[in-house]
Amino acid sequence: MGKNDIATRQFFENSTFFADAVNGYLFRGRKVIRPEELREMDVTEISPPRKKNLRDIFERAVIKENGEARYLLIGIENQQKTDLTMPVRCISMDTMSYEKQLRELKQLHREKKDLAPFSDEQFSGISKDDRLIPAVTIVVNWSSSPWSGPRTLHDMLKLPEDADISSSVPDYRLNLIDAHGMSDDEIAAYGEKFGFLLTLVRESENKTRLRRFMESNTILPQEDEVRAVAEAVLDVKLPDKREEGDSMCDALKEILKEEREQGIEQGIERGIERGIERGLKQGFSQGKQRTESAFVSAMRKNGFTEEQIDAIVREAVV
Repeated sequence: MGKNDIATRQFFENSTFFADAVNGYLFRGRKVIRPEELREMDVTEISPPRKKNLRDIFERAVIKENGEARYLLIGIENQQKTDLTMPVRCISMDTMSYEKQLRELKQLHREKKDLAPFSDEQFSGISKDDRLIPAVTIVVNWSSSPWSGPRTLHDMLKLPEDADISSSVPDYRLNLIDAHGMSDDEIAAYGEKFGFLLTLVRESENKTRLRRFMESNTILPQEDEVRAVAEAVLDVKLPDKREEGDSMCDALKEILKEEREQGIEQGIERGIERGIERGLKQGFSQGKQRTESAFVSAMRKNGFTEEQIDAIVREAVV
């Protein structure tokens, strides 16, 4: 798992920020989920060893539950290529959560031996009164680019054109937190610190807006988890923390410094490329002139007239 993935995962290991994400997405900012009520689960509790195709998802996932629901947050950070399979992968995560709950219920009834013999309940291993708690998987796009992959299962399906079966095929909507396109009011629902990072993600798509945002926010958050994600989003090392708090202008200076250095390097590379290209063109032109001159001299020695030479040269050029 990369350094940036570790930063975003550690951010959600903080129950306060985890609750902000869930409350913002599911309840529009209402404080329904309380940090102190959340219990973190080890991802191996619901991840069977055979699920190797989900290993990278589990490495980035944080799972917490409060007895009423189980929430799983997956941070997708700076992917060079969008995962076009994400809806199906999230379905798998939810399914494994429900399978784990069923295993626990069946084990509990086996220990209690409380299911009537030869009944539907004994056949199923659970009672009619048993209920599973909801599993909610939420994907957070930390990338500087908007999510471009499918957002529902139906987006991935090839449904027959001659028969309307879409209503009979259950759909699955990807629960996606994507700051790109979100308004300030929508971001405000995610709390101060997570909202700050979402705004940073949104504005990172445009350097002018990013500078404006950073210049209008004087103090950089001091929490280690927030700073680590900010560094991942901005792809820059922020100044060390100070007792009085960091100025966003200092962070902006670091970004501008890197931009200048990258600009100089790119300028040098372009200058070298243009110099090589110009040299090749000049060499070709000179070589062509010398070859043409020798060719004309040879024709003159062999008795060609100037009109004949001129016609031959024009034809050769075309």
